[in-house]
Amino acid sequence: MATPPIDGGVLHAAPVGTVLPATALEVLGAEFLANDHGAVGENGIAINRSRTTTDIKAFGGKTFRTVQTEFDESVVITLLEDDNAAVLDTINGADNVVTDAPDADGLSRTIYHTSNPLPIRSWVVDSIDGEKTKRYVIQKGQVTEIAEVTDVHTDLTKYQITIKTYESSIGSKGENVVELRNDAALAVTGP
Repeated sequence: MATPPIDGGVLHAAPVGTVLPATALEVLGAEFLANDHGAVGENGIAINRSRTTTDIKAFGGKTFRTVQTEFDESVVITLLEDDNAAVLDTINGADNVVTDAPDADGLSRTIYHTSNPLPIRSWVVDSIDGEKTKRYVIQKGQVTEIAEVTDVHTDLTKYQITIKTYESSIGSKGENVVELRNDAALAVTGP
């Protein structure tokens, strides 16, 4: 059963061009750590890969070959900390969140709901399963969907977001996501 990392959050973001981690255990850079989205929902992380294919028919109607026409990958995650600055910037766009200095009444924020597209950013998603660490690195991803938000007195305000991934240049395979893994149970000790 996967668990969130003990020493930090699960989802981090940074501007495109930020140095990306090359291993599952590498400490994230300051830009990513400054955009820790905090706790995520119990359903964890959903990685959705879809391939669209078309059947090429031969004379007589039988399938001669199936060709792939499209590939798409997205990440779905539910964010639980609705007052977290990184969460607010992610779902609204940083320019649409205005935070005033705290005063005697507390911290005041004004959030503008606009139709402006959300920015393309780099993302890192971490999870731990026992001695196994798994990290998804997305060089270019954009929040394209935010599920319906319900505010009720018996629950937290949750934001389920979908991050659409775009082809990157991290490796040499035209990948959308690079998955990095480390299994500490298989560590070699001694000479």
